[in-house]
Amino acid sequence: MNLTILLIVSVIAVSIFALRQYIPAGTGKETEFLKKSLKLSESQAEEMKNLEEDFCREKGDLCAELCRKRFELSLELSEHKMDTERLTGHITAISSLQAELEKKTLLHLVEMDKVLTPAQKEKFFTMLADELCRNCKEGKCAAGDRCALRYSK
Repeated sequence: MNLTILLIVSVIAVSIFALRQYIPAGTGKETEFLKKSLKLSESQAEEMKNLEEDFCREKGDLCAELCRKRFELSLELSEHKMDTERLTGHITAISSLQAELEKKTLLHLVEMDKVLTPAQKEKFFTMLADELCRNCKEGKCAAGDRCALRYSK
């Protein structure tokens, strides 16, 4: 049973990796949205497109690994293997991958910042903050009264 599950997980992981080699990294929709919203020049749009494609490739690899680790954790939980040490190991691995993804995202934003004019930067980071705080503004923040947005007004 466990060997079968391991084989299935391995086949899925290899298939995802193989497919990613033939699927374009970014759809270009992100760049088109930014081009329109920020009034990017053609050269800025091209730079942003290249940055987005690179980021999507890097992010995709991390997301695939994160997905695999979460699946492994779910298998252990579904088999009622409540070995705290093993579960903690899974959570540590998942946390590490999530932190790496956050770091890559931040570095991507730093690279994007270099392409934008001061006015475009202001608009872009305002849009970003609005998106990050959307749940808070809609009253759906899990922090409730402790939400940082409540204290920034």
